[in-house]
Amino acid sequence: MPKIFISYSRKNIDAANYIAGELRDREAEVFIDYQSIRAGQSFPQRLANEIKSSDAIIFLLSEHSAASQWVISEVYYAREHKKLIVPVMLDATELPDDLFFLSPIDRVDFKDWSQGKPAEAALHKLLTALRLPTTKPQRPATRVPSPPSPRMVENQGQIPSRSSRTTSKHQPARLRFRFFFALLVVVIMGLAGLYILNPPVPPLTRRQIAERGVQSNAEWPLPFMQIFNRVNMMLVPAGCFDMGSEDGESDEKPVEKTCFENPFWIDRTEVTNHQFNVLGGQAEHSSYWTAATHPRESITWREAEAFCELRDARLPTEGEWEYAARGPDRLKYPWGNDFVPEAVVYYENSNKQTAEIGRYPSGASWVGALDMSGNVWEWVSSIYQPYPYQADDGREDLNNTDDPRARRGGSFSNTLIYLRTTLRSRLNPSEQIKTIGFRCARDY
Repeated sequence: MPKIFISYSRKNIDAANYIAGELRDREAEVFIDYQSIRAGQSFPQRLANEIKSSDAIIFLLSEHSAASQWVISEVYYAREHKKLIVPVMLDATELPDDLFFLSPIDRVDFKDWSQGKPAEAALHKLLTALRLPTTKPQRPATRVPSPPSPRMVENQGQIPSRSSRTTSKHQPARLRFRFFFALLVVVIMGLAGLYILNPPVPPLTRRQIAERGVQSNAEWPLPFMQIFNRVNMMLVPAGCFDMGSEDGESDEKPVEKTCFENPFWIDRTEVTNHQFNVLGGQAEHSSYWTAATHPRESITWREAEAFCELRDARLPTEGEWEYAARGPDRLKYPWGNDFVPEAVVYYENSNKQTAEIGRYPSGASWVGALDMSGNVWEWVSSIYQPYPYQADDGREDLNNTDDPRARRGGSFSNTLIYLRTTLRSRLNPSEQIKTIGFRCARDY
């Protein structure tokens, strides 16, 4: 039995229910959040688990869902777990730029249904895409046996009188009814008492979880994205982690517990050539590779910092960068503790050049940030100084333009030893080499 997850805006609940009914008629298991999540459950955790266990995702595209960060996050999460995603158009809204990976050819046009017209052709295409039968299975009719005739009873013996039949047949039924009715009243009263003494606790919202803070990566299972100035940024929840590595280079030691009392935002991807150009970025040199969706490189630290300021953002600190890359679980790589070549753009697969941002979604960090290892090194705001990291020891002085700044993440030209989340490197802030790019951060 296939399992289907429906991602939708609550304003499109009628369409979601209609499609769910048609799928269930074909014996598919369907998950719709309001039907399946009980009060008190962890909403993000349940959604993440359901997406991972589903065979396919239906994305109901409308003006409402295109503006919903919940829906966009669900679709991204499904893509990262390599699920079949079928966009269903409920109106004329175009696919958001964030969902560039969804092919327009695969869309199912349900606009007729939204306007009250028949949509058999669209339903047929949807069922075909999900590999479900296009016709409802025929269920055998239930045969109700005919009651015996009085003559049949006569043949088995004399028919009892009407009064004796009523007494013998209905009295036990009345007693059973009274017993079960009394039992039902007791159960209802007991449940009501439990509800009064222990009312269900509504699940925390994503922002409430982020503000409360997390103690493990698993407490943030579904990344949360928001658009600021036309750029996708990922929410990084408050929390603590051990910064540095006892198994790394000397400048990664000593390991120190570093905490963030407030959430913050970080770009989902490295800044692209397109973003830099359309948002008014200024640099002395152009990128070595100028494709629109490739990272903006060959840029100085000051030019990168100035671009972030244009967006009411800033460069991330070295601590913020590492926390967004590895989380409380202290991951060795953004995606886990084992090296996966198919999760990163590096020396062995890059053909010695940058790649389109987000080429390997399986390399996303715990907060959903892409390419935090590989593709290009990334400037951070911090001056390169020895550990332990202390944000107030002068290393975050933005007016210092002489001392080397830290860079993190490795690039397309590096081997795997440079791709660890804890590895540090430094560069003169005036350098503008083709392996250095950046991403921005923003206060919550």
